Amino acid sequence: MIVILNWQEGSKVRKSRQYEEVKKSSTSPGILLVVLVGIAVYFFIAGSMGKWVGENVISPVFSFFEESDFESIPKPESEVTPATTNETQQTSDTEAITKSIKTPHVGIFALQTGAFSNIENAKSAAQTLKAKGGAGYVIKDEDLSRVLISCYLSNDEAVNVMARLDTEQNILVRQFEIKIEPVNIEIKADEKTIASVEAGFNFIPTIFEKMQDISYAYDGGELETSESIFNDLMITLKSVTDTLESETNGTNNQVVLDEINLLKNYHKSISEINLKSDDRVVISSQIKYTGLDIIYGYKSLIDSF
Repeated sequence: MIVILNWQEGSKVRKSRQYEEVKKSSTSPGILLVVLVGIAVYFFIAGSMGKWVGENVISPVFSFFEESDFESIPKPESEVTPATTNETQQTSDTEAITKSIKTPHVGIFALQTGAFSNIENAKSAAQTLKAKGGAGYVIKDEDLSRVLISCYLSNDEAVNVMARLDTEQNILVRQFEIKIEPVNIEIKADEKTIASVEAGFNFIPTIFEKMQDISYAYDGGELETSESIFNDLMITLKSVTDTLESETNGTNNQVVLDEINLLKNYHKSISEINLKSDDRVVISSQIKYTGLDIIYGYKSLIDSF
């Protein structure tokens, strides 16, 4: 019985396997067709989706990275090209400010030997003064031509010299006051440039003061002292002028250009004084003349504003 049962079960198993194999063989073409259609649909969709993804996802992402802040990441130092720097670069509008500066007040007490209605008489008197060591500086004051001997920062100094000329040289003179009132000038530039323009104006009274010190030392026989003051003045004046010119290079502001030209003219006229010359009378006259010329140069500039 055991044998029979085994055989029958084996027969059933064989029949079942045969059925499954038949079933498989009958369904295989259908599955294959479905698979092939699925593959076709997949590639179609994949192609369409790939195009859509490429256009709407991948491209924008790459575009974002190309246009993002990653572009601002600095290159390695070896690849960086240095920017060209122009030393005369002008101030940008964002750096510029408008500031009002006040020119310095100057009050000078001059001594004059005469006032002439005829300019030729004034020039003749001026030459006589120069031969004695005076400035012999002629100024036009309305209808008169005034001939000046010298000028001083204080009234007391002027009165003292006037008394000495009267008692020691029998020269009668009168006092003539020169006033240069301050004016306000508006300048649009950066703060450093404005400071240079202001420093240039403020240095002008100092120039005259130093010229007076040179005159006192020279006329008093202190030649080394006068030369030391002279050299210091020339160095400082050049430094102030060069700084102003450098800071305002390229400007078309006429006030600044006139200021630079005035300082340059000062430097030129002072440099022409030869303190080592043997003709001390001529040099003494030249020092006084240059001092007055500095004052009237400044006065002309202020009057033009």
